[in-house]
Amino acid sequence: MIDQSEPDDEDSMTDQGDSRTNQMALLRKLCLPQLTLLLHSVLHSSGMFAKCLKLADLIAAEKFHLYQEFSQDELQKLLQLLHKSAVSLAGDTRQDMFGYDF
Repeated sequence: MIDQSEPDDEDSMTDQGDSRTNQMALLRKLCLPQLTLLLHSVLHSSGMFAKCLKLADLIAAEKFHLYQEFSQDELQKLLQLLHKSAVSLAGDTRQDMFGYDF
């Protein structure tokens, strides 16, 4: 999504900046939840259960506000997948559900 047009004046530069901001916000809202679910799938199928749970920390971090990009249904789906990872982690290793050693 590269805009190659040249702005004629300062108002048009502001309009293009607003448009670019809106495009990036839409792209973030569309892609971030899907990429997160895909990353979880790869980590879980690779047996990297602790990293799956660290993904939850990243999404929930107040520093990035990534959780705001998820719909209610997407967050519910992610939590269900994280639950499966936590159960797998507890059963396969000597770590608690947060990925820390006993």
